[in-house]
Amino acid sequence: MFDAEIYNYDSDKYRFRDIILDSIHKYYPDVVDLEHLHEVVPYKHVGDLVKKIGKDIADTDFYQRFDELIAEKVLPLLPTDVLVQRFGNIRITVPDQDKVGTVLPFHQGKWVGNGLGLRTIWLPFTDAYESNSLQILDLEKSSGLLRVSQRELELSEIQHFC
Repeated sequence: MFDAEIYNYDSDKYRFRDIILDSIHKYYPDVVDLEHLHEVVPYKHVGDLVKKIGKDIADTDFYQRFDELIAEKVLPLLPTDVLVQRFGNIRITVPDQDKVGTVLPFHQGKWVGNGLGLRTIWLPFTDAYESNSLQILDLEKSSGLLRVSQRELELSEIQHFC
């Protein structure tokens, strides 16, 4: 089932954005906010920064908070117990990413061995709109890339796919 439902959560309670920004400040203290990260971090360093953030947040309570968010907002919607990936994937979207080679190519989890029961939670750390958002393809149409659904999310929202 393809639903792409959006659910609100308390971003002040979970503070994901603050944890990410604290990590970035270790390497780029001049980054004032995530929306303007691209003005400070050179495009060619974005990939390395993503790796550093991933390592840094593993030493914080980020994933504990994420598990709590899942328990609060997602688990009540599912008819079965679930396993949650231990470490999530971090992506940084920059302006003109197609020109600088940082576009995440179209993919489906099942192409890389994820089972049919896989659920994806998209947790943006900024407001997501236009070209800095996730583009969703209907499962039946995705093979032909015929229908794109682009959704806008606010900082305090998550999106659940199944």
